[in-house]
Amino acid sequence: MALTKRNAALILAAGLLALVGGATAIIVMPSAAPIERPPVMVDRERSQPEIPIEWVDIPGGSYAMGCSPGDNCRDNEKPLHAVNVRAFRMGKYEATQGQFQKVFGRNPSNFTACGANCPVEQVTWEEARDFCTNVGGRLPTEEEWEYAARAGMTRGYYCQEDFTCFRSVAWFVDNAGRQSHPVGQKRANGFGLYDMLGNVWEWTNDCWSNGYSDAKDCRYRVFRGGSLNSRAGALRFSLRYGDLPDIRWLFHGVRCAQDVAS
Repeated sequence: MALTKRNAALILAAGLLALVGGATAIIVMPSAAPIERPPVMVDRERSQPEIPIEWVDIPGGSYAMGCSPGDNCRDNEKPLHAVNVRAFRMGKYEATQGQFQKVFGRNPSNFTACGANCPVEQVTWEEARDFCTNVGGRLPTEEEWEYAARAGMTRGYYCQEDFTCFRSVAWFVDNAGRQSHPVGQKRANGFGLYDMLGNVWEWTNDCWSNGYSDAKDCRYRVFRGGSLNSRAGALRFSLRYGDLPDIRWLFHGVRCAQDVAS
C-alpha cells in the first residue's frame, strides 16, 4: 500500500485508537505534509460579539513539565524539565458546536445529536487555529496547556493512583457511552477549567517532537488531554500526540487561550 497522506492518516488514527485503548501504537509519519495556510478570518463584527468565550485568568508560575516521577510514560513525554509560564487566559470550557457554527456557519462534528453545548469535534488544527483567532484568542502552547491542566498538581493524574475518581472529572471510555457530552458537567480543576481531560482531545499551537530534547517537526501539530475514547491510564497530564494540521479525526476538539495585556 502506497503511503499517501490519506493512508498515513488512517494508519495513524488506527494506532491512536489502539493506544488509548491500552495497547501500544506506532505513529506513522508520512514524508510530506500540506503547506500551512494562513488563518481564515470571518467578519469580526459578526463573529466576536456573538461568541462570548468565558476566559479564566491563569497566573504565571513555574512547574515541572513532562513525565511525572513514578509514572509509566512514553519517550516523547520526557525528559521532565522546569518551565516558566507567563500569566495568560484559558477558555473555561472546550469550544462548543454552537460556537463553531456561529463563527463559520457549519459544524464538522460527528456527535451533532449531543447539541450546541457539546464540544465541537472532528476539527482540524487549521480550523482550531482559525476559530481561536476569530474569537479574539489563539491556540495555547503545550507548556501553557499542561500548566493549566495540572493546576499545581505534581503527579501525573488528578487521581494519584485511584482511577475511580476520574468519573467525577472526565468523560472517558468508562462513562461516556461512546459519545461526547455537554461541556462543564464534570468537576473543574484547581484553576476552574472544565474537561481538561477527556471528552475531546485539544489541539495546541506547538509543532511535534519525539521528545522535549528533540528537534521540532512542524509538519505535525500536538494535541493533548485524552477523549471520550481514552482509558483512565491515558488521562495523564503529560500524554501528547501529533498529527497533520489538515487531518479531520473523530475526537479532535479545541480550547482557546488568550494573551494578558502587559
